[in-house]
Amino acid sequence: MVLAALLFVKHLIADGPLQTRYQLRHKGEFLHPGGLLHAFIHVALTTLCFFGWFAGYGFEIDRAILLFLVAIVLFEFVTHYMADWLKVQADRRFGWSAVKVKPDGSVTLEIYSGTYFYAFLADQTVHSLTYVVIVYLAGVGL
Repeated sequence: MVLAALLFVKHLIADGPLQTRYQLRHKGEFLHPGGLLHAFIHVALTTLCFFGWFAGYGFEIDRAILLFLVAIVLFEFVTHYMADWLKVQADRRFGWSAVKVKPDGSVTLEIYSGTYFYAFLADQTVHSLTYVVIVYLAGVGL
């Protein structure tokens, strides 16, 4: 449960204060550095969560644990990146919302359809289920 809590708090931080306008604007462009950076921030923080969890429970970090962590990080990177990209693609295709950049550089989200919230919730559910899988794999893999 500690690892799950760490991952959910990490998600709030990575999707909140650490997500820049640059990342937000470019998550819908396939393989754009902005979207890749956003996914990388997530997995970098996941790695920190794991190292904190390992240290708190006295795990010794050996080669097997490092390989396990690499597999987890790759899994999260791909699923997080694709979930975000697919949400933006659907949003753009159906016109549920638009990100607007004001002259002062601030960003607003204009929502045109309540369906946007279903897409947002689906995206967040995929991220949450990813953490459930990661915690399960950590439980059986370690």
